[in-house]
Amino acid sequence: MTQVVSIRPGDPKAIRRGSGGYHRPMLIELLTRTTRLLPLLALLVLPGCPVAADDDDSGDDDDAGDDDSGDDDDSSVVPGCDDAALGAALSTLATWPTRDSCGHFMGSGTGDDAFRVAAAFQVPGTVVETPGMSWTLPFGGVTLPDEVAGVFEVQAGTNLTVYDCEDAIDPNLEAVVVQQWEPVSGIATMTVDQVDGEAWPGGPLLFTGTVQLDAVVVELVGAAGTTCAVPDVTWTSLNLGWLPGR
Repeated sequence: MTQVVSIRPGDPKAIRRGSGGYHRPMLIELLTRTTRLLPLLALLVLPGCPVAADDDDSGDDDDAGDDDSGDDDDSSVVPGCDDAALGAALSTLATWPTRDSCGHFMGSGTGDDAFRVAAAFQVPGTVVETPGMSWTLPFGGVTLPDEVAGVFEVQAGTNLTVYDCEDAIDPNLEAVVVQQWEPVSGIATMTVDQVDGEAWPGGPLLFTGTVQLDAVVVELVGAAGTTCAVPDVTWTSLNLGWLPGR
């Protein structure tokens, strides 16, 4: 006859006596713990549900498929800009409200005139513009067949665009440059889209053109290694060819 004494886990006494011998309580302890672990073990073998990767390092929280509720603002600043204020301004470069063009020059500024981007192409005076003709300003030692001398600059300050394409300057306004940034890599290109004719008989040709920036990086003058990436942008329908005062 078999007598059951106890079934409590960890009981130091034998729990089964009789002709079959006895079993130690450690066996019950092991079985009990294993039973408790079964739900967890099942999770390991069941197919996992897809989990959205955190996008905080790769995109703004406004993007479709965002995985969290916090705003990481990844897209509010241009990647690779060491100056937060300039980076934030450049993030909307394509829509800056001030845009001036004349001769072989194009400049753009923010609404408060605190930031300015400008490109001037020194095209030889003997050139006769034709549709499809282009000139480039390559930076960082790159050589291109249609390159010309010129100036590209990014500035921070006040009243920065007051002199652009103007021959009647307001004496009460003065451009003050606080930061001057100059290119170390990338390309600026001006292209003739349409020739509109001479400004006057024997005068310069007027033309409609485009200025495009590709992979331009600028460096703060006087602070080697402090750089900012300028967004790729294309300005179209620019009135070019004539310089005020000519």
